Amino acid sequence: MSDNAKQQKTSEESLAQALSLQNALKMLNWVETGGEAKFVIQTGEVKVNGITETRRKRKLKHGDIISFQGQSVKLEEDF
Repeated sequence: MSDNAKQQKTSEESLAQALSLQNALKMLNWVETGGEAKFVIQTGEVKVNGITETRRKRKLKHGDIISFQGQSVKLEEDF
């Protein structure tokens, strides 16, 4: 595998990790810490596409809508 291919694979893995629900809440600055994200997700305060989501590691994809405390955001490709 070439260095370029390895670098691309690493970038894709980082992107996949960044798209967990827990990380998305932190990136959006809706919570301050991973512990806070875990709490609000597991207590049913977060919705994905209108459905309460309690899995903090849920992988998000383009077009998903995250809602929390009256705020909503639709994920775009460059999220």
